[in-house]
Amino acid sequence: MSGIPFNAANSRQFEIAIEATAQYGSGYKPPTYHELREPLLEKVVKETDDLRKRHEDAWKQYGCTLMSDGWTDRRGHHLINFLVNSPEGTFFLESIDASSEVHDQVMLADLLEKRISDIGVDKVVQVVTDNGANYKAAGKLLMERFPTLYWTPCAAHCLDLMLEDVGKLKAFKKPISRARHVTTFIYRHGRLLSAMREKTGGRDLVRPVATRFATIFLTLQSLHKHRDALRYLFTSDDWTSCKLAKTEAGKKVYDIVLSSEFWNSVEDCLRASLPLIIVLRVVDGDERPAMPEVASLMNHAKERIKAAFCTENKRSLLNNILQIIEGRWDRQMDTPLYGAALFLNPGKFYAIQKENDEYVGHLRGCFNDVLARMVEDETLRNKIEEQSMLYEDQRGGIFKNCMALQTMKSKNPLDWWRAYGGRSIDLQRFAKRIVSLCASSSGCERNWSTFEFIHTKKRNRLEHKRLNDLVYVAYNRKMTSRFKNVVRKRVKAMILWLWKTLIGKMNGLIQRSNLKILVLWTSHGTKLMKQLVHHMSFEVVTFLGPTLVVQDIYQEWLKKKEWLKMMRRKERKKTSLWMMLMLMILVTNRWMLLKMMRRTWMFQTISMSLHWMTFER
Repeated sequence: MSGIPFNAANSRQFEIAIEATAQYGSGYKPPTYHELREPLLEKVVKETDDLRKRHEDAWKQYGCTLMSDGWTDRRGHHLINFLVNSPEGTFFLESIDASSEVHDQVMLADLLEKRISDIGVDKVVQVVTDNGANYKAAGKLLMERFPTLYWTPCAAHCLDLMLEDVGKLKAFKKPISRARHVTTFIYRHGRLLSAMREKTGGRDLVRPVATRFATIFLTLQSLHKHRDALRYLFTSDDWTSCKLAKTEAGKKVYDIVLSSEFWNSVEDCLRASLPLIIVLRVVDGDERPAMPEVASLMNHAKERIKAAFCTENKRSLLNNILQIIEGRWDRQMDTPLYGAALFLNPGKFYAIQKENDEYVGHLRGCFNDVLARMVEDETLRNKIEEQSMLYEDQRGGIFKNCMALQTMKSKNPLDWWRAYGGRSIDLQRFAKRIVSLCASSSGCERNWSTFEFIHTKKRNRLEHKRLNDLVYVAYNRKMTSRFKNVVRKRVKAMILWLWKTLIGKMNGLIQRSNLKILVLWTSHGTKLMKQLVHHMSFEVVTFLGPTLVVQDIYQEWLKKKEWLKMMRRKERKKTSLWMMLMLMILVTNRWMLLKMMRRTWMFQTISMSLHWMTFER
């Protein structure tokens, strides 16, 4: 056995490889060791280069974020990797071996400058790195070299340091130490661990990780979630009959788990940390741009913490927590990009505008600072400023549009500007470059996981170029598949909702028209129509041949008044025929459907749902 994991079967590349092998038939000669590591690897690297072209189109349209981070491998080599993030996803450019270099600000700035030039100076909006002193100095140097560029510290790293400082407070230090002691004790003893899993329904506790302090608060959350199960465990026969119950360590853990004071302090820890962890999860993800959400989420987190510690005896603790949060955030994340992105987030900005004039002025100032730096052309800058006034005051046709106002909270800011900002084209182009940005360099850490998967303890003598090529192929293809799956899940969720809505409406129509026989002409949607028939009560179902011509039936659809009259007169034969033909159109003529649906919003709703259902079946 080669030790290939079972989840390899879930990979699309695995399916393609098996299918191609089966099509070849017997007598296939597999590639040699040399062919795999030289010509075939070079070929797949060139194929992966084609993926970059789609990303480059997104970089040109939305701008992008250059991310960088360092890592030391098992042989002591210090590697620095470079990735680019945009709404299209995260793309791994390359890694370099910097073991022989002094990692000062000039060296790091030179490396980043080379990658910026490779991508295109006009495409890179910001550079995101960790908050180390050398990277901070390199970021300032880059901003001097490129007048339109921003350096932004990693928000995830800042929040992790913030949580670490909160955990060091005297009120939280003791319960955190106790929680570590409980989890360590349980997981060191197999029989006790087995008994715990039995009480928790087979679920494990979250165990803290040294590199991420936020995980200790997740451990506290996990302990609190299974509090009753743990108490039951330490009062059950599994514990009292165990030798561990008579040891000093066992007695200590027993006292901790059954202590009300411990659980009360755990709840205090969670009240202080969970609002920040919510922000951390948003900035740590890369499925949707986080920049327009971060400032609002941080404000909301502080409000929740204030509400949780509103009593007089918690006043001192609250002041200490807020001092840590504001000190870290103001000192490390002092960049106007967050304020400008919130200003351009209509779902949040218009609500703030009604409540806090002073904060609105601050956001407007951040927007002006970013505009002055990023747009050098004075004429274009003035146009954007004029259009931003219309946006801020909700004047002009587009910003008073009822659809724009209705969807500003449900759509993410990038989609909103794409959908409704076209009449203020200069502001739209500028806004898309701001609200599409990420807020952390977490993609670099995910990339190190790919390095560790390839550069293992037994496989640690790979040349750096070959290691770089293997990671380049594996990471970029994995990220492409991941983003496709994300889109597919969103489409399926939309389809499910539309499907349920459609079934309800169709059932009502069928009951009123007394339709008993359904004839379906389909060359694409047999499976879909079987599902449709399954949800409805037809006596006879027949599937027939090719695509039906739809022009006359489409004209019938547009005659809504005539159709309503037809329903009122209960002309069942005509109605039944109309119903059958409409279903034929929706299933068999999906591409003509897309042309037609642009002409009427009513037809658009139904046709889009069935088009996607047919396409994704």
